[in-house]
Amino acid sequence: MTKEQCCSTADYINREVRSLETKINKERERNNQPILKVITTTDSWNPTQMRLANLEEMPVKVAIIDNGVLSVSPRAEEHWDSPNHTFRFDSPMNGGTGRGSNTKQRYQDSNGLNDDARSKFRKEAENHKTLWSRIKGGQLDNSRVSPWLFASNPHGTQMANLICAIDPWCDLYVAKVTEGRAGIMPLRVTRLTLGLFYSGIVLLCSTHDEGMNVSEAYPASFRDTITITACDDYGKVLRPANETSFQYKVQGQSVAAGVIPFLDSDDYISGSSVATAITAGLGSLILSCDRIAQRHPRSEQDTDGAQIIKNHLNEMLAKPSKDYILLEKFAGIDTKIQDGRDIYASEIIEKYFGDPKFKRRNS
Repeated sequence: MTKEQCCSTADYINREVRSLETKINKERERNNQPILKVITTTDSWNPTQMRLANLEEMPVKVAIIDNGVLSVSPRAEEHWDSPNHTFRFDSPMNGGTGRGSNTKQRYQDSNGLNDDARSKFRKEAENHKTLWSRIKGGQLDNSRVSPWLFASNPHGTQMANLICAIDPWCDLYVAKVTEGRAGIMPLRVTRLTLGLFYSGIVLLCSTHDEGMNVSEAYPASFRDTITITACDDYGKVLRPANETSFQYKVQGQSVAAGVIPFLDSDDYISGSSVATAITAGLGSLILSCDRIAQRHPRSEQDTDGAQIIKNHLNEMLAKPSKDYILLEKFAGIDTKIQDGRDIYASEIIEKYFGDPKFKRRNS
């Protein structure tokens, strides 16, 4: 239901209650009984929605190193179908964002839209809760590949979908290092990941599902990397691997990642990259909730972000496993469900993420 429909329904219920109250009280007056007074109030049917806005105030930046993300305005299709409209992106310069200096879309109308109309179009496009609105910028690591926002393979876009499905308010930044699933040069990825380490960024990486079965693969084998592998519903690793080659395993078999428009893609995908994208979204959500609970400002860098994420992931392990993460154990939600208790996001953030055992070292 839309907001207008909800308000209309509430008004209708209010009128009916008032009418019934009047009818009952007339009967009670005739019988010399006390007047009945009925009070009606309205409240959100989903209390968790009431706290989501706070996640927007303190979003976490997530960088995707992959084969690009198909970035299309949610309203673009409306204008492509009209011969009287022209829709274009800014020209990507030097591997830049491709979405203009302020990461917004430029729109030209041959009918001569004024500035107010163009501004309204941009605002509507940015405010949609879509993948488009979450991407804040991107870059190329190789001038020989196409711009990052023109992905020819669905993999990077599906990974972005999974991340945003778990943390819908994260800010995405895209680094394109190849066109397809293959051809990623180790030197390119190493150059990018080393820069992330020096910046204090938390790095999550998947184990390799294809190619040679080697004992070490980078950046997964870097000491400070949180390495993820995929498993089935029972915690069995999809591809046999050395137990020391990963730190956590997440269900990454037949996961719905969405069919990507204009690209040959499957709705359900599997692999360690899928499990890693899920964990990246989970890590982003953990840091965002932690910032709110610990009252850290948006601009403050999470110097101990990796440890914060690990602390919470360790609380989500299936027992007696030492590495199998169960998503339903996030913030102890599974216990609340078993006990039949209501789940309130504000309570989870305040009590669970505010628990002294999760307090930051630099607080």
